[in-house]
Amino acid sequence: MGQGSTGAIRAQGAAGGAGSGVALFLRRWLANPLQMGSVVPSSPALCRRVVDQVRRTGDEWVVELGAGTGVVSRALLQGGVPAGRVTVVEIVPSMAEHLRATLPGVEVIAGDARPCRTCCRASGMAGSAR
Repeated sequence: MGQGSTGAIRAQGAAGGAGSGVALFLRRWLANPLQMGSVVPSSPALCRRVVDQVRRTGDEWVVELGAGTGVVSRALLQGGVPAGRVTVVEIVPSMAEHLRATLPGVEVIAGDARPCRTCCRASGMAGSAR
């Protein structure tokens, strides 16, 4: 997962284009701006920087809290993290549905991330959250 592993990362939505994910993000932001962690979805450049910082061994998981429309999750997958080793937690039910539809093989937990250790144990992640 080192430098240069994420050159082809780009934002995608439900049908593979950026539009549907951005539209969902904006609808959710307009409905409840204080529930969203950002006023815009994460950019491809930010996603590349996040993926370039991931250091994991084959048996470790990546847990994304507040996955939103999944742009960082998709970047992790494109950067080489296996879908079976990615778990995302999203509190907004419609966004969790979107994640399930657009991230095959990724475990999506719909709910509050505050009890994360419990979520990790329920998912079978050894050692729970660090």
